[in-house]
Amino acid sequence: MLEEPTTDVDGEPISPLWGDSHDPGGPAVARTVAGPEPLRRAARSERWLPRQIGRFHVIAGLGGGGMGEVFLSELRGPQGFRKRLAIKRLRPALGEDPSLIQLFVREALIASRLLHPAVCQVHELGHDETDDTYFIVMEYLEGITLSRVLRDGAAARRRLPLPIVLRILSQICEGLHAAHELRDDSGTPLGLVHRDVSPSNVMITADGRVKLLDFGVAKIDPVRTQTGVLRGKYGYMSPEQITGQRVDRRTDVFALGVLLFETLTGTRLFARGGMPAIAHAILSEPAPDLRGHRDDVPAGIATVLERALARDREQRFPTAAAFAEALLTAAEPVRPATADKLAQLTLRVGDASQGDHAEESAPRTLSRSPGSG
Repeated sequence: MLEEPTTDVDGEPISPLWGDSHDPGGPAVARTVAGPEPLRRAARSERWLPRQIGRFHVIAGLGGGGMGEVFLSELRGPQGFRKRLAIKRLRPALGEDPSLIQLFVREALIASRLLHPAVCQVHELGHDETDDTYFIVMEYLEGITLSRVLRDGAAARRRLPLPIVLRILSQICEGLHAAHELRDDSGTPLGLVHRDVSPSNVMITADGRVKLLDFGVAKIDPVRTQTGVLRGKYGYMSPEQITGQRVDRRTDVFALGVLLFETLTGTRLFARGGMPAIAHAILSEPAPDLRGHRDDVPAGIATVLERALARDREQRFPTAAAFAEALLTAAEPVRPATADKLAQLTLRVGDASQGDHAEESAPRTLSRSPGSG
């Protein structure tokens, strides 16, 4: 069964541009930089908020999906110590299903091994005795998603400068490569594949860092769940995902190709009218002509894109690191933007979003205050 969501967690229609269609496990962290006013907005639904999860005090809800829900929380200690964190909790209604508990716990165990600056950090797996539910404690990120950046750019008919694209893509590649290389305690490769590399799972923080979100268990299990529902967002799936074949790290390389096209052109690559049409485009339609959409980028980047989007995975870059190296080489002499330049982008997009709350469940006003920790 293939089911494509048409609304977000607030019941709002998902944008045909870069809407944050949430993963069934819920978003990993706050999708925005949240100042006092949007936090008050998020707290309006406090009638459904728990006051506390384990030893963490809940401040606001940040979003959720079919399996999990995410909260902005605070760890409090002596002498006024306070640390803000994001907590992802398995929905209480699902807490009696042993298979779901196993998936949730496994997600925490895998994600806790990912120690890289370009990946959202998982600190702890907890169990709340009050309602017998498991939760994952993660770093709370202040920033905006890449989907927000692309939506605003499309609305303003403004494309991202090449140096900005290079910085975003290269940092995503660094995080992905670290995940793909992950090994267990015995040194055996885990074969981790993200399988949902998409704009809503990329966070650009207020200080100009790029963070890859949501390395959920659904992405390291077989391509289909026991119910036969495909995981991930259809427009970023590789041909082997759609056809139910075994996936490996080159599946994520295909998604990187989609991101490269979309960040450069401001256009959705596989935006079609529903899953069958999207699948047909990915499996059968000719490769996109990057130079026809944007002729100011070096010709070598079009070659990099073509290889990343090869339908035959054997023709793609073997690793995310190889993709990044080829991209940066093709772009020379243009170099990636600095962190300061990327931070300025988050401020500009955040300012443009003031008062606009129609599309996302989490607050998205940009705060100029320092980190929330």
